[in-house]
Amino acid sequence: MADNTTSSDLDEDLADVAHHKDVTFEPRLAGVVAEFDRPETLIASSAAVRDAGYTRWDTHTPFPVHGIDAAMGIRRTILPWIVLIGGLTGTTIAIAMQYYMNASEDAEFGLGWPFAGYQYPISGKPYWSLPANIPIAFELTVLLAAFSAFFGMIGLNRLFRWYNPMFKLERFRLVTNDRFFLAIDSGDPKFNAQELPGMLRSLGATAVEECWDDEPRRLPSSFATVGLVLFALALVPPALVMRHRSVSWDTPEYHPVQDMDFQMKFKSQQRNPFFADQRAMRPQVEGTIARGQMVGDSRYYLGTEPGQAMASLQQPEANADNAGAAGSQELRATDQAAAEAGQTGPTPPAGPPAAGMNENQNWTDEIPIAVDERLMARGQQKYEIYCAPCHGLGGYGDGLVNRRALDLKAPTWVPVPSLHAPQTRKRADGYIYGAITQGVRKMPAYGSQIKPDDRWAIVLYVRALQRSQGAPSEDAGNP
Repeated sequence: MADNTTSSDLDEDLADVAHHKDVTFEPRLAGVVAEFDRPETLIASSAAVRDAGYTRWDTHTPFPVHGIDAAMGIRRTILPWIVLIGGLTGTTIAIAMQYYMNASEDAEFGLGWPFAGYQYPISGKPYWSLPANIPIAFELTVLLAAFSAFFGMIGLNRLFRWYNPMFKLERFRLVTNDRFFLAIDSGDPKFNAQELPGMLRSLGATAVEECWDDEPRRLPSSFATVGLVLFALALVPPALVMRHRSVSWDTPEYHPVQDMDFQMKFKSQQRNPFFADQRAMRPQVEGTIARGQMVGDSRYYLGTEPGQAMASLQQPEANADNAGAAGSQELRATDQAAAEAGQTGPTPPAGPPAAGMNENQNWTDEIPIAVDERLMARGQQKYEIYCAPCHGLGGYGDGLVNRRALDLKAPTWVPVPSLHAPQTRKRADGYIYGAITQGVRKMPAYGSQIKPDDRWAIVLYVRALQRSQGAPSEDAGNP
């Protein structure tokens, strides 16, 4: 306690406080606070307190004092290790979560719905590939590392602490001006209220004062009421979400954030009154050729032998754009009849109705680029991305898209033929290339999506599939 304060005066003050607050509590001695007038004296006193074996104490200064950390014996913080552990935890959670969700089946873990994993195939890509999962792993690593730094700092500094009994000491207010303080907590194993004042004065303290905690230890009753109200309000959003998911709605969802859902634009196949032909999809300008798209080799670009009519030397992309005017009239009539009959079904495979293939063209029967293992592997990759959804991995027309359309009994759907049918096996290489480029029946044109080299690679792989399923007996066992 201070030099000018008596024990009876302190008892009277505490009694007045208790009377005015109308609460019953037992004031406790929180510690002893010593005041110093010079930073050098504080550093020397801190070293002496440290050497005396005290562990629960601290210093308070109006500005950073160099050397005070070493004098107090403060060890290096463990916060970097906490951040490292948080970051590694985020990486592990992200990788394990993505593998479980996208690359595992229920049989692998046996958890059952709704915790079953699902192998999610995307364009023939592998179920698990580390580069594809790096962005989520990075984000979760940074997130948990930041949380570890923030909450670790708060925990190590014993925050949030809204109240400290030292705030009630008149002398302690000078800590923001020109005084330096050293406070020893009463919870220190070596704390002795009778011996400490003398020891601190001998170290150069200008004043020593006892610090008493006279606040009740329990929370106000209003805290429980506020907490209960907040808990009840927190249950409202989940309840609304559950109701929304369990009730059928005949109105569209609310879009507080519009994003790009309702932007002013014309989508493919829509009517655009701005142009004279009313089409939103714009064809190439007549009489022009895109840079790098000049057809100089009909075998390579069109799959036909030299000498064909100039009308056939159109760009694959132009064929795709003009396919609506050159498509199969028989299929259009079928589609129109189904529409007039009120029959509905799923939308056919993406793309415009493709132009009919001219079987009388002089299709080339050779692949005009070098054939090797690399081209075969490239053809398999592109086939599994673009062709397998309808034709199936084995080429039997059992792809997921075709099976789904047949299950739904879509009236306008044309069943995908098998690539192993005798008629298809007799087709020239150029015909298969042209079908990929221009499309045929319900199959859209892929000339604008697949480069010529990759189209020929697909032709090579189709030939390999056909040979693997219908190879002559004398080829068995031969490479």
